[in-house]
Amino acid sequence: MELDNIVADLNFVSSMIHNIEADCHIKKIEDVAQRRFGIDFKCDKPIENDKAKIGNLLLIVEVIINDNKENTDHIKFTVEGKFSSSNSLSDEEFLTLLNINGAAALYSIARAKFEVISGLIYPDGKFVLPMINILKYYEEKNKLCRNSERDRDPDCGGSHHRGSSLLFPGAESCVGQQYFRSWHCAV
Repeated sequence: MELDNIVADLNFVSSMIHNIEADCHIKKIEDVAQRRFGIDFKCDKPIENDKAKIGNLLLIVEVIINDNKENTDHIKFTVEGKFSSSNSLSDEEFLTLLNINGAAALYSIARAKFEVISGLIYPDGKFVLPMINILKYYEEKNKLCRNSERDRDPDCGGSHHRGSSLLFPGAESCVGQQYFRSWHCAV
């Protein structure tokens, strides 16, 4: 296999946390009864200069943790990733790479950052966000968009803004049209 044929023309440039909001009341991780998370990706049209095409991707992550005593912790943070590619890609090709490869890379970075954030909040342990399948994420997002009114959902098209948020069943909306999904993992 020639690896040059499968290397994506997308380079990771940098990432940063824009903001963190934490409203936490649970004292011990062992008391946690339910964990839910939601994600929301947003990207804008790429900027082109003499050397490269550059695009930013925002990832908003929300985590809700409930314990057995009706306490709820809410942690929300936004991570921005900057990516670049050669000018030879069309905007559409670049946005496809950014939304798939960039989103997968940025979510992995956000998972690591959340481990650190939760480790600082909870003295007796940390939480690890589950892995996600980016392609299935967009399949579900596309189903949601097909079933909604395009005029009322800015994430479904109609402008140069590209966004995607996904509602997982069983939770209230907190970020745009973000839905939450429960996950179970070893602490």
